[in-house]
This record gives sequence, structure tokens and C-alpha cells, in this order.
Amino acid sequence: MKSNQGQQASLFRLFQRGRTARHNGEHGFTLLETLIALTILAFSLAVIFQTLSSGIAGITRAERHGYAVLYAKSVMDRVGTTIALTEGRDVEHFDDGYQAEIIISAEEDPNRFSSQDVLNLYMVRVLVRWSAPHKGQYQLQSLKAVARK
Repeated sequence: MKSNQGQQASLFRLFQRGRTARHNGEHGFTLLETLIALTILAFSLAVIFQTLSSGIAGITRAERHGYAVLYAKSVMDRVGTTIALTEGRDVEHFDDGYQAEIIISAEEDPNRFSSQDVLNLYMVRVLVRWSAPHKGQYQLQSLKAVARK
């Protein structure tokens, strides 16, 4: 028992000596503690900035894709009205770096019953491409019919 009490007393004195050595009128953190805290702060800020940067890049990609969908729909709606529904290719350029390629090809009706059909079918493909900052493309296709002449 005496040795156990002696060990506890010596540990208590050692602990007290360490506390008094550190707090004998000096306040604040040691240089090592400050460097560790700054390192942790730097890593935390790097992770936060990376996360925000990824989020902003995702928003930009979604915005560019959204504009491409709108342009493709707009061009598709004009095919047969202001854009002639005849076989061929055409390219339209938009002000903000988008480019729409229109491809129109004749289609055979697989359900054709006679040669007296009154409709011609055309496959219309609109491919919208964009470049910077996030290169991509969007394709819209539809089958359109026009009365035979």
C-alpha cells in the first residue's frame, strides 16, 4: 500500500510541477500548438473551398445543359415552319457559343399498308453543342410528318 500511495504522490507532484511550469505567469499557447491549429484550419478551409468550387461547377454545367435543351426545343419547333422539312443538314450558331446542327432524313413507315399513303415521314435530329467552360452536347430527335403532294 505504501508504494502505491508513494507512486500516486509522486505522480501528483509531477503533474503539479508541469502545471506550474507552464502557468507560472505565461499565458497562451505554445508554438507547436499554434502550428497544429493553423494546419488543421488550413486543411478545413481547403476542404470547404473545394466543396464550394465543385458545387459552383455543377451549377454552371446544369445551366449550360439547360440552355442547350431550350435551344434544341426552339430549333425543333421551327422545323416545318421557318425551317423547311426537306432532307439535308444545316447548322445554326447562337450568340453565346452554342451551335445547333439540324439533320433531316426521310423515314420509311414500317406500318405502311399501301403505296397510296398520304404522309411522308422525316426523322429530325437537332444536336446542340457548346464549348467553354464545360464542353458538352445535347441531342433531341423527333419523327415529323408532312402531307404528300
